[in-house]
Formats: sequence, structure tokens, C-alpha cells
Amino acid sequence: MKILTQDEFLAEAPPFGGRLRADGRVDVYESAAERPAPTPPRRLIDKADFRDRFSAGELTAITSLAYSGAGDALARVLLLRLTTTRDGIDLDNPDVIAGLDHLIAKGALAAPRKAEILA
Repeated sequence: MKILTQDEFLAEAPPFGGRLRADGRVDVYESAAERPAPTPPRRLIDKADFRDRFSAGELTAITSLAYSGAGDALARVLLLRLTTTRDGIDLDNPDVIAGLDHLIAKGALAAPRKAEILA
């Protein structure tokens, strides 16, 4: 892999591209094998759209789990994080997946619904 300035990179237009470094220079890929695999796009949905994937009964069960009696701290944290997100809900985020697994383990959500909600 060679390193070029941005101007050199633009002038040369290497066929396999490159990666901009923090110092402003460019690491040039000299073969397709050096180029990293593309990052899959994030599957973001609006938090209201995410909420709408749950039935009224599921929402009631989740709310009851979080706030009835002593309440379930993890369920409260999940609800807080979902309601205060700015970017929407990333359906592939490990925290979202773990949150659904927790709701299933506590009986607030049926296991087959996880795949439907994350689809």
C-alpha cells in the first residue's frame, strides 16, 4: 500500500481507490484484495415506526414489566433509550437485539415476534 497526498491521489485516480487518513494523506489500495469489504448500510427506522411494530398487548406487557411493582430495570433502560434516540432505531444494533431477548426472557414478548419486529 502506498501513501499519497490528496492532490496526488486525485491526479493519479488509482483503480482500487484509497482511504483518507487523519493526517490528510491517502492510503492507496494497490489491489482489490487490499480494499476492505464494504460496510452494510444501517437499517434505521423511525422510533414511532419501531413502536408500531408492537401490538397493544405487547406494549402493555412491556410497560407493566418496566413499571409495575419494583419494576424491571433493564426494561426501563430499554424504554428510555428507545424514546430518547435521535437517529432512529438501528434494527441491527446489538443493544436492540439484546433488549428484545430480555423482553422474551421475561415473558413480555413471544419469541417468534423478534424476527418479525427486526424484519
